[in-house]
Amino acid sequence: MGRELDTIPSVGENEGVRIRVMKDSMEDIELLRWLNDETFSEHFDFRPSTIEEWKHWCSHPDFDYKGWFFALLEGKPVGHVGTWIDSKFVKYKGIKRGWIDTIGVLKPHRRNGIGTSLILRGMEYLKSRGMTEVELGVDDSNPTEAIKLYEKVGFKAVRKDLTYLKKTA
Repeated sequence: MGRELDTIPSVGENEGVRIRVMKDSMEDIELLRWLNDETFSEHFDFRPSTIEEWKHWCSHPDFDYKGWFFALLEGKPVGHVGTWIDSKFVKYKGIKRGWIDTIGVLKPHRRNGIGTSLILRGMEYLKSRGMTEVELGVDDSNPTEAIKLYEKVGFKAVRKDLTYLKKTA
């Protein structure tokens, strides 16, 4: 799904949530791994991640801690969003497109405007970095009905990919 970043709406954010930038620290990498695993555990084909995978991901040259955010409610982490700018894509295609790489809210806190607050913050960050478009990927059968959130903040389907699975055993 995608949308232009010319305007960023104000639509149902959670006023009680505090959004903070991820720090370049092992504590925040561990928090990101935990939140990501907790928020995606009910998804199709879920596999818990390792701290080594996240350390590797955070060491990628295009990883920018300033583009990753945690949602805190009463001081406790309840969600996260991560943005991504593929520098090679921007350079070679000449398209100023960033990505919402991941977004998740803990199950007890969903449908309270936290995801909206996170995605809008991610979009603001991408716009501040000069991006004019944003895209994200979502599974049609996402059990959290995330597509409704994305549509609420102006995303529209730009393409559909099919994935065929075959059991090997």
